Amino acid sequence: MTGSIFMEDEEIELRTIEEEDIEWMKDNINDPEIRKYTTMRYPTNYEQEEEWKNKNE
Repeated sequence: MTGSIFMEDEEIELRTIEEEDIEWMKDNINDPEIRKYTTMRYPTNYEQEEEWKNKNE
């Protein structure tokens, strides 16, 4: 996880999403405790997360 950092302070670091982040994104959006606070209604797979990343670059 080494994307270009575009905002950083003592507590948070925001950076671009990289290919190696897709698995982490999939795991987290599929966690019911996280998903209940999003607009995602159903679990996603790796390919769907990759498609989302590529569409939003």
